[in-house]
Formats: sequence, C-alpha cells, structure tokens
Amino acid sequence: MGIMLILVVSILLQFVAAILALRLIRITGRRIGWAMIAAAVTLMALRRCITLFNFLSGGTAPDLQSEWVALATSVLTAAGVGTIGSLFVSMKQSKDALRESERTYATLFSNLPGMVYRCRNDKDWSAEFVSEGIYALTGYLPSDFTEGKIAFGPLIHPDDREAVWNNIQEALKERRPYRLTYRIRPASGEEKWLSEQGQGIFSPSEELLYLEGFVTDVTEQKRAEEALRGSEARFNAFMENSPITAFIKNEEGRLLYINSTFERTFELQNVDWRGKTDSELWPPETAKMLRANDVAILFSGETRPVEEDMPHADGAHHWLTYKFRFTDSAGHLYLGGMGIDQTERKRIEAAMRNAKEFSENLIQTANVIILSLDNEGNIDIFNQTAEKITGYTLSELKGKNWFETLTPKNRYPHVWEEFARLMAGGMPKTFENPILTKSGEERHIIWQNNPVKVDGKVVATISFGNDITERKQTEEALHANRELLNNIIDSTPSYIF
Repeated sequence: MGIMLILVVSILLQFVAAILALRLIRITGRRIGWAMIAAAVTLMALRRCITLFNFLSGGTAPDLQSEWVALATSVLTAAGVGTIGSLFVSMKQSKDALRESERTYATLFSNLPGMVYRCRNDKDWSAEFVSEGIYALTGYLPSDFTEGKIAFGPLIHPDDREAVWNNIQEALKERRPYRLTYRIRPASGEEKWLSEQGQGIFSPSEELLYLEGFVTDVTEQKRAEEALRGSEARFNAFMENSPITAFIKNEEGRLLYINSTFERTFELQNVDWRGKTDSELWPPETAKMLRANDVAILFSGETRPVEEDMPHADGAHHWLTYKFRFTDSAGHLYLGGMGIDQTERKRIEAAMRNAKEFSENLIQTANVIILSLDNEGNIDIFNQTAEKITGYTLSELKGKNWFETLTPKNRYPHVWEEFARLMAGGMPKTFENPILTKSGEERHIIWQNNPVKVDGKVVATISFGNDITERKQTEEALHANRELLNNIIDSTPSYIF
C-alpha cells in the first residue's frame, strides 16, 4: 500500500510540475525550453504510471528505496518549477511596475513648464537626456541635443557662458546644488532668460558622473523686474505717451490720475477732473455702469477685462478696459484701469463673421464638389454637391479617411500618389479619377487640387471637382460608334467605276 501511495504522489507531482512548466511558456514567452522541460517531466510521470500499472497487475513490486528517491525528485521538481514560476511572475510584475513608473515620469516631464536634463560636465553641456520642454525653451527637438546635432552650451549668451561655467564648477567642487539665471539665444533668435537649478551626481568613489537639473523660462519675470526697477519718471513718460487710456481711482471712485491719452480721448484737457467721481463727469447711465464695474473689481479682487460703452462726440464707442485693484504701503485700496477702444475691432469682427458665413454659404451652394483633406487624408470639408454626388453626408465622413472610403488605395493607388505628391510640395495640376459612391457606383471626377500651406509647410489640400461621368459615358459611346463605323467601312467592298 505504501509503494502504491508513493507512486501516485510521484505521478501527481510530476504532472503538476509539467503543468507549471507549460504555464511558464505564457509568462516568459520562451516556448522551446519550457516545452522540453514539460515533455521530460511528463515522460517521467508516464513511466511512473507504467510502473504503477505493472504493480497493480500483479507484477514485481518496485524497489521501495528507489521509489522514495523518485518521490523526493518529484517533490523537488514540482517545488523548483513552482518557485521559478513565482520568480518569473515577480520579475514580470517588477517590469510592469518599472514601465508604469517610466510612463508616469515621462508624462510628468512632458507637462512640466520647463525642461529636465541630464548632461556631461563639459562646456557644450553635452546632453544625455532632455525632456520635451526643451522645444519650448530653445525651438529645437530633444533628439537634436541627445544625438549631438546641436549643443546647449553655444546657445547660452556669449556674455553669460563663462559665468555659468564658473558657478557650476564652484558648486561641484563644494558638492552643493547650483542655481543660475542666464540668457540664451534660441532658434527663433529672440533672447530668453532661463532659471536653472541642478546638482552633480557622483559615484560612491566620488567620481562625477553627470549633472542633473531643471530649467525654466523666466523671461517674463525678468521683464517684470526690469519694469519695476524703472523710475517714476520713466513710468510717467511711458503712460503719457501710451496709446491706451489709463486711470487710477481711490476706493470711493474719485479720480486720482489719468494719462494724456485719457484726457484727449474724452476731451478732459480743460476739465478739472481731479477728485471727481464718474457721476460728476458722465451721463447718469454711463456713470452707474462704470461704478458697478469698479465695485465688482474692488470687492472680488480679480483683474479682468470689462466691456463698457462710453460716450464720444460721434456716438458711443465700445471700450475694453482692464481693471485691477491694488494697495499702497499704508493699506489704502485703489482701482487701476487701462482701456482700448474696440469699436473698430468689433466692426471688423462683424465683417469677418459675415465673410465667414458668406464663404460657408458659397461652399455649400457651389455647383461643384468642394473637398478638403488634412495631411493624412482625413475629410474636413465636404459640401452639399459632394453629398449629392456621393450619397454620403458630411456627418458620415467627417474625420474619416478619403482613401479608405471613396478612393480605396488598393483600387486607385494613383489617387494616393497624387495626394502624396501635393503634400510633398508638388505643383497643383488638373487630375481625373473615379470615386466610389455610397451605393457602390463609380463616378468620374475631374479635380483641381490645391495645397494649403502654413509656414511654408503643406498641411492640407482643398480640391474642386466636377462630375464628368456622363461626359465620359458619352465619349465612350461615341468612341464605340466610331469603331463600329470604321469596322463597317473596312468590311464594305469597294468598286471602281
């Protein structure tokens, strides 16, 4: 009975080991190795099955000591394969966690308002890694730096390069982080101010491996600081010559300051406006509106544009006034404002809206197909004539690919080739091709294709098409008749009189 139990347990353990080995194929992706192990263990199990069958059939009992050794081997095999499986599962989970961590950091780096970097300690600051933010800072792609096409060092303003180098070397020598502000000349040529903070990364043996840090654009901050350092005389000179109106009122709404533009615009040159409220300078309805807007800004603390209609000699003008509150060192509350006459802009916007509506109506009512594709061939504009001829509606095709719906590549490859030629900057030309309608009918269209360029790069095409199907059919019929007539003439006997 003991021999039989040992054999049964050995067989079960060997089958378990085979199953675990097969499971490792899916986990590790290594088919041949684990399949061979599973096959070997299965053969061992089958051998034990034969031994068990012979024993149960009255054969000679197997050696007890050998079977104990076989049982121990089975236990070790199952345990070993199971342990390896657990190890591979743990490794796979670790790899998945690492990939997720890398994805998280990549997302974080790509959304930071600046760039993260790792570079070598040379005067070019040769990059080993830079985040996507480098493009916004310099106008160059990350790959331009990591592949050695361009170096960061030469972008630093010549007057700042030596100071940047010296400050970083001093920080590295003292094993402390560094913080710098300097200028660069990016691809656009417009000078930028950058703020950088970083540190050296050292090996356990104190060997400098590389530098890591973070860089942000502080151009606007530097400009603000420079403006704050300007004298009151410069401020007054700017405000007095500014084309926008500017004013300051106290909390009660009394005027403390207006610039010359404000005076000229509202004809207050000869009016004693100092200390006056809106109700003393403007019609009642206008004064009420202005005070309500001022109070809203004073109590909300927001800085925002306010649209206001102001009286002028030629009628009311539409003003966009940026209003804000501020306090002095004594805590007194004030309201400031800067205004721009938006009357002409409003008129232009209205005209543009009308022009847009006219263009849209023209596109929709045109008696030709008007079609626009983006640089991947996706449909953007599809007018009513196109809908009538193809049987599709714009809602059905919007965003769908032209070469997968109406002119499949596998059926009309020359159409895709023409599109690719245009996107590569080729000259537009008249082009004829068939299309498939919604019902599966083939219609012949003659196109005038035109590329749409932005900054010299082709980003889309707009095409005008005429349906020439009937004309083609007529031409084909005439051609057939002409051939028939020629055949008749050729087959008619000729006589000489």
